[in-house]
Amino acid sequence: MLRMSVNISRYVDGSSPGWVECTLVDAYGNDHVFVEKVPVVTRAHLDAASSYPQSGVIACVSLGTRQGDDGRRLVQVDTQTPWGVESLAGKSRFDVSPEQLVAELEFATLEVPGSDVARLLEEYRSKYQSTGQYPFLIGDREDLERLEQEAGDAEQGPAEVIRASLEIDLDVWIARRHEEWREDAEVSEEELLGDWPIEVAEKGSISLHKDVVSGEIKPKVYLGLAEIEQPWQLPAVIHYGGWNECPFPEVHCAFHRSWQWRFGAQITGISGDTVECLVKNPPRDRKTALDLAWEQYWYCNDIVDQGCGSISKLAATLLNSPYWFFWWD
Repeated sequence: MLRMSVNISRYVDGSSPGWVECTLVDAYGNDHVFVEKVPVVTRAHLDAASSYPQSGVIACVSLGTRQGDDGRRLVQVDTQTPWGVESLAGKSRFDVSPEQLVAELEFATLEVPGSDVARLLEEYRSKYQSTGQYPFLIGDREDLERLEQEAGDAEQGPAEVIRASLEIDLDVWIARRHEEWREDAEVSEEELLGDWPIEVAEKGSISLHKDVVSGEIKPKVYLGLAEIEQPWQLPAVIHYGGWNECPFPEVHCAFHRSWQWRFGAQITGISGDTVECLVKNPPRDRKTALDLAWEQYWYCNDIVDQGCGSISKLAATLLNSPYWFFWWD
């Protein structure tokens, strides 16, 4: 469920279950005042003795997005659905910024010690077939908050995203991406391919529980538990992507469905800008590894352009590797 952030300014009526005054500041800086039941806008137990102001939310639906005159992305929301809420002026439709929206997560989270997360991830993965709850590593509180923000920007439910992913022809999608690259390319395809490396870079391992700079394990991180039928459906539940060069959720689902079927690849971690996978049946020969490296480049060019530097170097890390890593700037 989508929710819009408001400021709870004061307690106005003690009649059950308690009523509070809330203010929304819309994308244009205009104030909109609401008086609503306490349970409608917060899970906190508020009364006249509580301290104010406090943060609150009002449930709403997105009616669509548009670009404002100043270039900002705006979201029009309607608070009439689902709970019939409107301002004291009788308004229920407002233009807000994406940052003012949060979503009730469609997956559970567990805060766990970073030192235990690898063991716990494997433990929950072993139980997935019986519980139906698919585990994935998120990272720290900042990573979780970014996923919450992305979920708040969503305009489609998971089922709609999954259906859309099934209609994607990856060969067509890749061909279109390839053509777009040709129009702006600063290097030739031969230069991008490069030579097979003499020394292969470290193939890597699960790392979202570690500090990027120091490599030290973070004290506290989060595991997510999503009720999905297949691991490739995870981006649909998280509403992951659709910013910068990061593909939309349905494209993530389409690629990972293909890779899960062909290579036994399963997403094991998603943070704000990173996806990690464990792979049961990685490429065993150079040709397969090179073909896969090209696919992964069109899906996530930053792993080459800002990472290993060539398709051949990427292919060398994919050969016989049980771990894949994707990162978008």
